[in-house]
Amino acid sequence: MLRAARYIIIGLLFTFAKISYSDEKAMVSQWVPFELKGNHIYIQVEINGVMTEAILDTGANRSVLSGKIAEELSVKRSRQSIKVHGVTGSKKRFLSKETSVALPNVFKSDVKFVLMPDDSTYPPILGMDFLGAPVIQIDYPNLQLRIASSNAFRYPEKLAIPLQVSGSSIFFKSSIDGFELKTLLDTGNASRTFLTHNLIKDASWYSKVKEWPSQSTNNSGLHEEHLTYQHGKTNNFQIGPYSLENVELHLVSDNDVNTKDYLVVGYDVLKHFTITIDRDNKNLYLTLPE
Repeated sequence: MLRAARYIIIGLLFTFAKISYSDEKAMVSQWVPFELKGNHIYIQVEINGVMTEAILDTGANRSVLSGKIAEELSVKRSRQSIKVHGVTGSKKRFLSKETSVALPNVFKSDVKFVLMPDDSTYPPILGMDFLGAPVIQIDYPNLQLRIASSNAFRYPEKLAIPLQVSGSSIFFKSSIDGFELKTLLDTGNASRTFLTHNLIKDASWYSKVKEWPSQSTNNSGLHEEHLTYQHGKTNNFQIGPYSLENVELHLVSDNDVNTKDYLVVGYDVLKHFTITIDRDNKNLYLTLPE
């Protein structure tokens, strides 16, 4: 997950095919297969004309490249820099020059990558500055995704989960044991569902969760992150019309993270659903796969 104040989308091109179950003007792309590796979504993209594998991260405002991979893909550094935010803190990073990134036969976008000053070989991370389509649909159970124009899909109103779009971050409301929480939709979160003590201190069940056992972990990505967290399971996780049991939660110290005011939901919850993100109409739809 990566946050920044602004993002830039340039030259977004769509190649669509009509679908029969919406109005005539609605367009939807072909399905694009993806792989799950370590519970991350890996897609094949073309960067500067070179086919490579990248991670799709809806929790990231900005796309990211390690220094070594940037060199291999001939991605050039610009003089522009920004402050990027990871789970445990923020650091100044340079941006690349505008770089062509394409999802073959679907769309193409010019992206300014955040360049990490390291020699690691982790794949490019593509954030929401890359996925600028009005509608994004991610089918976890069938390992495929596609993009669409606004109003391409019709769902019953009762399935609509209102979205709060902040910059390019996507938030919605969920609840844990009846306690409502602002929630970030984060495909870059491979497993852990993060929340902080401060976020739930008013919940009736807080006295129980603050006694959960403690564990430490090292995360890699934007920068090395060491987290100490408590973990346990919730009786009821409500997301839209669905109620999930035994969802594992990770309770993180307020002093260790930037995510003080929202819950971060990733693969453990999202894996069950086809997710339709309609940013034009500010709705999220979760459906069980066909």
